[in-house]
This record gives sequence, C-alpha cells and structure tokens, in this order.
Amino acid sequence: MNNPAAQESTPPPGFRTALRWPSPWTSAATLTALVVMTPILTVLGYLFHPGTGTWQHLADTVLGDYIRNSLLLMAGVAAGAGSIGITTAWLTSMYRFPGRRLFIWALLLPLAFPAYILAYTYTGMLEPAGPVQGWIRASFDLGYGEYWFPEIRSIGGAMVILSLVLYPYVYLLARAAFLEQSVCALEASRSLGCGPWRSFFSVALPLARPAIVVGLSLALMETLADFGTVDYFGVSTFTTGIFRTWYGLYDEVAAAQLAAVLMLFPTGDGQGKMIAKHQPATLAAMEGLFETIEGAPIAILGQPDVNRKRIDNPLTIPRMLSFLTYQRWGAEVK
Repeated sequence: MNNPAAQESTPPPGFRTALRWPSPWTSAATLTALVVMTPILTVLGYLFHPGTGTWQHLADTVLGDYIRNSLLLMAGVAAGAGSIGITTAWLTSMYRFPGRRLFIWALLLPLAFPAYILAYTYTGMLEPAGPVQGWIRASFDLGYGEYWFPEIRSIGGAMVILSLVLYPYVYLLARAAFLEQSVCALEASRSLGCGPWRSFFSVALPLARPAIVVGLSLALMETLADFGTVDYFGVSTFTTGIFRTWYGLYDEVAAAQLAAVLMLFPTGDGQGKMIAKHQPATLAAMEGLFETIEGAPIAILGQPDVNRKRIDNPLTIPRMLSFLTYQRWGAEVK
C-alpha cells in the first residue's frame, strides 16, 4: 500500500533539475567573467565617490584639451586605419598579383609591434638629427629651418603611427567580409553598367560595412587606451591625463573617475542607438536637451539649470548626438 505522505514529500522531477549544481564549464566561465569584471567594476565604482577639487581644476585647465585631442586622434586613426585596411583587404581578396600570398599574411605583422616601438623608430628616422633630414640637408645644401618637413612628434604623427599599427583590425575583418560576398552580386552590377570602382562603392563596401565597423571599433578602443605613443609625442589625451592626475596631482579618485569616463566612450554610441529605437522620448532629456533639436549637439560638460531650462558653461560637440544616434548630422533628437 502506498503511503500518501511519502508521495506528497517527493519533489517533482523538474524541481531536482532546477536545484542541480552548475556544470564545471559553467562554473569556470562564471569565475573567469568575475575575474575579468573585477577591475572594470572597481573603476566604475569610483564614479560614486564624492568629487574633489581636482575635477574643477581639470575642467578649468586641461580637460578640454584631453577631450579634443582624444576625439581628433580617434577621427584621424579611423580615417587612416580604415582606408589602409579596406584598400589592402580589397586588393588581396579580389586581385591576383606577384607576392599576393605573402602580403596576405605580412599585412598582419603590425599587430606584433607595440605602437610606442614604432613611435621611437620613426622618430629616430624622421627627427631633425635623423638620417632622413640629414640626407636632405646634405643633398640639397640646406640648413636646418630652410626647408619644410612634417613634425613627427605631434598629434598628426600619432595619428599616422597608430593607423599603421592598428589597421590590421580593419584589414582582417574586411577581407573576411569581402571573401564571403557572392561574386554574382558584383557580376550583376557590372552587367548593369557599373565600373569596377562603382561596383566597389555601391555593392561590395555596403555589404562589408558591419565587419568594417567592428574592425574600426577595435582600432579606436586601442587608440583610446594607448599611452606610450601619445606620451612620447607630447599629445595630451585621456590616458596621459589619468597618469598625470594620479602621479602628478596625487588624486587616485579623480584619476579613476577619468578612467571610468574613458571606459564609457565605446558604449555611448550603442546606448544612444538603443534608446533612440526603444525610448526616443527620453534621449533628449538624458543628454541635457530641454527641447527637440535638429542637429543636436552632445554635451561633454556643463551645469544644468532646470528652472531656466538650459545648460550653463557647456562644452559641446555640434551635431554629434544626431550623428551618433541616427547617422545623420541633421537628424531630430526628441
């Protein structure tokens, strides 16, 4: 005879499954994620620390230079690494020429060199006391200052060096995208009267755009995180500012808060797109805009005045919020 009490105390099969211990793979993956996230969460936690007078000092003196130089450096590297990576990916995937197999792998070699090593090397070659300018003076009987030569230790030089080091991110992903494209699409465009260049810009490039954007995102994150190159070239960016704030002003809280702001750079674009898609009415308010604006700017700093519905002492980038959210400079942000 069955005991009813025993039957009631027996848990259903699904209950045992729900309380089962996680598998070793799940436990290892969770532990790895926690180890990786610990420094990130620690830095982000400093955003909730009470501010110090260092922030006001930075805002009054050098913070604008940090932001401006970081954005200029990102724009220059995006243009340089993007153009080199896309061009080399297209040539090695669609054309046959002597040495092609060698170039397919050799074009990845810059990833093996730290950017600051190339910065030291090119500076030694191109500075006034280097062999290149020495040859120019000896060959044309010129003295120092009697000819024009680009200054390598500048923000332009940093753009070139970082572009030469980071373009393989774009090259690798763009080449994979070009190889996966159907030849029929290119042949159809050629049959409709498109030349090689128009087929590339109208068909191949739009199809490869997601892979190119991912490659550029990786290159730009590396650009934001670089310290050796920009410090050697004397360019003030967020990374050099973090170092100077910590070791120069002895304020680790402000330095960590600068690092947290730097970490939020890569995520801002994606967050803006998600908000614009799912909750567009809140985007303007989140960015400190009190009314709907076409060609909306993005505010880096400022003091909101709710009563007067304005931002006092703003530091803004014109039209950037519209572009980041909708990819149109004049788009309306609600």
